[in-house]
Amino acid sequence: MSVIVVSIFALYYLLLIFLIVNWNRPVKVTAGNSVTSSISVVIPVRNEEKTITDLLNDIAKQTQQPLEVIVVNDHSTDNTKSVVEAWLKQHHALALRIIELKDGVCGKKKALTEAVTQAKGDVIVTTDADCRVGAGWLQSMGHCFSNYWVKLVAGAVRLEPENFFGELQQLEQAALTGITAAFISAKRPVMCNGANLAYRKDVFFEVNGYEGNKHVASGDDEFLLKKVAAHYPGGVVFNFGKASLVTTRPVLSFNEFFNQRIRWAGKWRQQSVGVSTLLALSVFIFHGTYLLLPALSMFWIISLGTLSALVLLKLLLEFICLKRISNWMSMPFNIHAFATLQFLYSPYVIFFGLISNWLTATWKGRKI
Repeated sequence: MSVIVVSIFALYYLLLIFLIVNWNRPVKVTAGNSVTSSISVVIPVRNEEKTITDLLNDIAKQTQQPLEVIVVNDHSTDNTKSVVEAWLKQHHALALRIIELKDGVCGKKKALTEAVTQAKGDVIVTTDADCRVGAGWLQSMGHCFSNYWVKLVAGAVRLEPENFFGELQQLEQAALTGITAAFISAKRPVMCNGANLAYRKDVFFEVNGYEGNKHVASGDDEFLLKKVAAHYPGGVVFNFGKASLVTTRPVLSFNEFFNQRIRWAGKWRQQSVGVSTLLALSVFIFHGTYLLLPALSMFWIISLGTLSALVLLKLLLEFICLKRISNWMSMPFNIHAFATLQFLYSPYVIFFGLISNWLTATWKGRKI
């Protein structure tokens, strides 16, 4: 039994070493090879009256202005539409238009598909209404398409916490960013974040958009990523330009956190067998084994010395990995959050990995 436990930990160590080695390997972009000048920014919205204005202000200040900005209103029940219209009256220089989804048509995938269909730009750049972007965001994302072989660009998303609960989420998001970048650098994309994503419009239709996974509430970003990667091996890159970083806030309440994680975890059931499935399964098995360590040691299945060595090496590799990612994201590394997650993260992974098979989420007033 001890051999099995050590083997499971060894596989996890290899994953961490893989992330450390592949974390920061920027794609070499040669400027001038088919530079794309027309960008359509797409923002799907539902009940975003409190945040959408800040994002629009950021976009209006971009060093490279987009050809257009498309706000897709997914049946908001608040004043989102009127807030956007009021902002537009004061900012005529930005080519912005609002698309209303028809009755009976709802969901983020439908909103994105409708916007891409109507978009005039060669490149689609997507973000969420509760995000903030720097002045060089679009220029950085657009520059990646200077090479014709680049079809999809994933960018980093950093959380800006207001309390310790948010700092825990911030560190988890940094880890997800590291996984995203490392696997893309190794030409085995497994995930990305739709809050900072760009792709060629013609490629979206070439891979039939979200056809085949429209029934899944989340995963609009990851399913499209894998379709593009399958059609164009090597055509997916991660943007390591600091200017491309997008920021947003963590969820504030436990209820919001619970429903968000159920929604995220639900898409894993729909994944086809491949790198993503093997990664998720191996991480799930590792955390289950990690939770059993005290019991295994108590019954002398593994020695206390072996247990200590396994845990210490895990701590060291995770610290190196997360510290490097945090530094690149200009994010303070919170040692208290790191220590807390050593106790909370394994039960968290097991809980949501299991419970998401039976529960459904409520998100922005809509049952998913």
